[in-house]
Amino acid sequence: IGNRGELLGLLKSVLSSTAIQDQHYLIGSLWLQFAHHVFYLLQFILNSFGYNLSVDGIFGSKTLNAVKNFQSQNSLQVDGLVGNNTWKTLLLLPPYPLLKNGSVGAYVKFLQQLLESNLYPVGNIDGIFGSRTQTAVENFQKDNNLQVDGIVGNNTWAKLVDLS
Repeated sequence: IGNRGELLGLLKSVLSSTAIQDQHYLIGSLWLQFAHHVFYLLQFILNSFGYNLSVDGIFGSKTLNAVKNFQSQNSLQVDGLVGNNTWKTLLLLPPYPLLKNGSVGAYVKFLQQLLESNLYPVGNIDGIFGSRTQTAVENFQKDNNLQVDGIVGNNTWAKLVDLS
């Protein structure tokens, strides 16, 4: 399995497998092996959203806190349990990176295009997150009742993408 899409496809097929749901395979050592792989995948996906977890297949306190943080940021019930709604959100949301002054690249260019299309001028759409892009982000955050910090995290991305 080489990329995130392949991992997501595997998880979807495993979680929907009637053998897993209908049989007594979820007991003993087989359950532990299955859980280890699911937790490994969970940590991998959470890391694609910017969390810095050790991908070790162990659902420890850092993974629990990351799950709760992810649930909170995505308006899910914050219980630390990775149920259907949390899995659906993990699997369906694009993992946009955290952007701030000094960031560069294609995602910054995408951000600048979104800001410009929503009438928040950034100057040049050049893929460089400078002071004009930061000001545009701060104005966007203020106008949309978001935390005004000039940093483009999950909440700012979600609002920007929702308006597009």
